[in-house]
Amino acid sequence: MALAGLDYQSTYKTSRFEVPTNRKIPRDVIEIRRRTIERLVKRKDWKTILQFYDEGHFDEGLSWISPSIAMIDFIAEALRQFGLTKISSIGCGGGLLEWMITTIAGIEISGYEVDEPWWTSEYSPPRFIKTNFVVNELPAIPEDHAIMFCYFNSEKIFEKYIGAYEGPCLIIIGPAGIPGRYSEPEPLQLQDHPDWKLDSWHNIRDDDDVVAIYKRRN
Repeated sequence: MALAGLDYQSTYKTSRFEVPTNRKIPRDVIEIRRRTIERLVKRKDWKTILQFYDEGHFDEGLSWISPSIAMIDFIAEALRQFGLTKISSIGCGGGLLEWMITTIAGIEISGYEVDEPWWTSEYSPPRFIKTNFVVNELPAIPEDHAIMFCYFNSEKIFEKYIGAYEGPCLIIIGPAGIPGRYSEPEPLQLQDHPDWKLDSWHNIRDDDDVVAIYKRRN
């Protein structure tokens, strides 16, 4: 059954094993799909949103990954092991992933992003959570939050964030061996980091996107 009754043709589906891009999909289909997701969010219908991803659809304007219930359960269990109930998500984009984690697992998430003029313009994808926009100085991330990066794109800025963060749990989501897909850093890249030790990791939907959980070495 297609998402919310919409009959998406298989040619509009994007393979997760090639560089995903909405340029392959007619603009009107993208807009219909995004409006449908917005309605589902307003109804808190996360099950149908997961069905969107279960059917193989993908839209990097909504989320750079295809979330699953198993992945969200994995993150929630990791936070329980650390005694945490909150996440600060750096580079949250529109926040669909963050909204799903909050709605399904009850984890409070603070989202951070740059370029407020773009994200508040008529051209940006929809936003699903309240966004804290970073202008000059990096925000202070509370110690009782895990810090999360999903498909982050600057290792230099990443190091500044984790250098200032004093909490116990680091979450990195991104590709692990997908041709044409990149993040800085990649999820399993920090295994030799002097301050962080890989605690656990989860493969999302068997498509080589990975969630990696790190804990402090000291």
